Amino acid sequence: KMLLTNQLEYSIVEKYYSVLSEQLVITGLPRYDKLTNDIPKTILLIAPTWRHYFPKKKDEFIDNWNAVMKSKKIQAYADENNLEIVFKIHENLREYQNEFILESTKEEYSKILKKTKLLITDYSSIFIDINIQNQKVLFYQFDKEYFYAHHTYKQAIKYEDLKVGKVCEKLEEVENNLNDNVHNKLFENDFKNRERVYNLIINNKNN
Repeated sequence: KMLLTNQLEYSIVEKYYSVLSEQLVITGLPRYDKLTNDIPKTILLIAPTWRHYFPKKKDEFIDNWNAVMKSKKIQAYADENNLEIVFKIHENLREYQNEFILESTKEEYSKILKKTKLLITDYSSIFIDINIQNQKVLFYQFDKEYFYAHHTYKQAIKYEDLKVGKVCEKLEEVENNLNDNVHNKLFENDFKNRERVYNLIINNKNN
């Protein structure tokens, strides 16, 4: 069985991947049970995803994300909202850590995501974790055309259509939309994700 987070992910996997629909089950991810707004939101998280075509285009990628990290407007926003700017590097980018101006936090994703008030990413699916907490997401997709032509064979998700956060192709757009509160919540988190996964495992074991 393939465990999926929501109906959106179900429709994407069913359409673009060679998986039989009877193998797909919407359970949510167990980590979603820990995502609650009872925890203070103190982090502005910078977390881009990886590119399988590196080292080609690597310098462009690093230059663009370093520009985000040293943006005076983003720093000012963080200061005004008492947020710590945190960089979380994707594990597949770990070998390039020394080329970024911020050191990646060693804290686990599960702990960081529940403290994040604003996420700046490109294509990472962790935007869902932030969205279901009613927190803000900005997508910085400066390399959209090349990314979809070379990293993935199809643009499975049209981020603009999701309306969960502004899709930006220039740093200035990111900076100008830091105070944008408009977003669409993808689904309600009922905090029963672990229960559904557990029951699925037990039922499969017994059958």
